[in-house]
This record gives sequence, C-alpha cells and structure tokens, in this order.
Amino acid sequence: MGLLERFYNKVNRAPSGCLEFSGACAKDYGRFYVGWRDGKRKIESAHRMSYMLSTCEPIPVGMFVCHTCDNRACVAPEHLFLGTQAENLADASAKGRMVAPPHKVGETHGAAKLTETMVLDIRGSDMSCRKLAAMYAVGASQIHRIKHSRSWNQ
Repeated sequence: MGLLERFYNKVNRAPSGCLEFSGACAKDYGRFYVGWRDGKRKIESAHRMSYMLSTCEPIPVGMFVCHTCDNRACVAPEHLFLGTQAENLADASAKGRMVAPPHKVGETHGAAKLTETMVLDIRGSDMSCRKLAAMYAVGASQIHRIKHSRSWNQ
C-alpha cells in the first residue's frame, strides 16, 4: 500500500465538510507515520502531510500549515494554507481563539491554601510570621507578603 492510499485510509468526511484524520492524534492534531530517518521513526502532523501530498511540494522552513476551518483534525487541502507564525496567531486572534481564561485570585485560585477570613485574621494578628505560618501551614514569607499587602491585595 502506497503512502497516499495509507494516508487517505485514515480520513473520514465530517458533517461540517471537513476531512478529518482518524489515526493517531496529539493535542487534537493527527499524527501520521511517514517512514524512517536517521534510524528514527519519522512522524508528521496529518494536516502538514495533507498539504505536502496535495501540493507535491515540501513546506518551506519556518512556515506553518494553518486551518481556515479551525478544526485541528481537518486535512482537507482546500481548508489549509501556508502562513508564518505571526500570521497564524493573527488569524487565531481575529477569530476569537486567543482569549485568555479569566485570572483567578484569592480563594478561587486552584493553589489557594487560605481563605479571605484567614487572610484578614493574619493581617490583624500581632503574632510573628513564623508562628502564623505554622498555624496556617504556609511559609513565613507568604505570611510576610500577606501582612504587607504584596499578596492577597485585592
């Protein structure tokens, strides 16, 4: 079985019109085994492989194969275009895919060990930072930052 046939045996048409790669994936991008190079398995991203197979040309160094459809699994040649990293990021930003998740602070932060009530008690206490640290099971430097409003200063 040739490379082209082996590749397209792992492609299915999606209701969206995309051709989705159904083989191995990493971070939602298809991964396609190409062969061996320098004694190591050569694996290529499926969308990059699709671009090379459809254009019969290698991808220039430093160029990205971008998706017009924003579907990482898509390998439809008409949904792919070459772009620089800056162009890829600008495309993602223009389509609203670069929105950062809200920054969590205080008790809502996943690593928080203290509550707002505890922080208020620490700030109002006359105890040493070491004693408070032992009492709340945090570092003395954290207690110092809380007392001087360098941490939990919302």
